Amino acid sequence: MAFQTLSNEGINLTTTYTISTSSPELPGPPFKLGMRCFGTDGGEWLFVKVATSKTCVAGDFVVVTSHSAWTIDQLTSTTGKGALGSRVGVAMATATAGVYLWIQVSGYVATANCATSSLAFVALHTTATVGRIDDTAGGGTSATVAGVVQLATSAANVAACILNNCAVGVDD
Repeated sequence: MAFQTLSNEGINLTTTYTISTSSPELPGPPFKLGMRCFGTDGGEWLFVKVATSKTCVAGDFVVVTSHSAWTIDQLTSTTGKGALGSRVGVAMATATAGVYLWIQVSGYVATANCATSSLAFVALHTTATVGRIDDTAGGGTSATVAGVVQLATSAANVAACILNNCAVGVDD
């Protein structure tokens, strides 16, 4: 696992942050929303917040639904279709609504949510399954996911990927 290379203290890419309204330990997010962090392995992460009534699981593909509030939702055909250019990343931790976390947007990720038997080195698309991408287009119901290269055929819904400033592409 990479670690951040900037002079910021306290960054743990696999930790979530829940704000407490009753205790002073964590009265606000420890980092600015939208903050970027760069790792020793060349990876890049963004600090975001899970949108209201949403969740994500570590390894899921997520989409930034508001680039001003830096909120995310799990990537699906519904959240991806019509969202051309929206940032896409992989959640580094499991989180519920209102929780803050880091998502990876560039670099090598060892365990990303890719449909079983999806092929390596082909165009990838959103699916009806939350957080999962596939090599099969949904014919009018999905969108491409630009900037993701799956490195091997997926097994058990997991594959290693290279992320390169991922974004929702054109609708299928």
